[in-house]
Amino acid sequence: MIIDNKEIRINRDNAFVSEVDIAYCNLLEEILRDGLETNNRTGINTISIAGWSHKFDVGKSFPILESKYIVARMLASEIQ
Repeated sequence: MIIDNKEIRINRDNAFVSEVDIAYCNLLEEILRDGLETNNRTGINTISIAGWSHKFDVGKSFPILESKYIVARMLASEIQ
């Protein structure tokens, strides 16, 4: 990656990817591969699949995505 005309290298050799992020990325791949495109009133079609679910052991880690922007206020309301 180049930032301010300087090449920046990120070492991901020892990176930890959570079970939640892996499941989320797998879901996105499945939607793009097998999803059905439907029209909606906004003019921007939706690609979706039906009936996907995944269970996480919250005793091991808190199921929050690290690969997606999460608003803390929305998270708090979901937990309540």
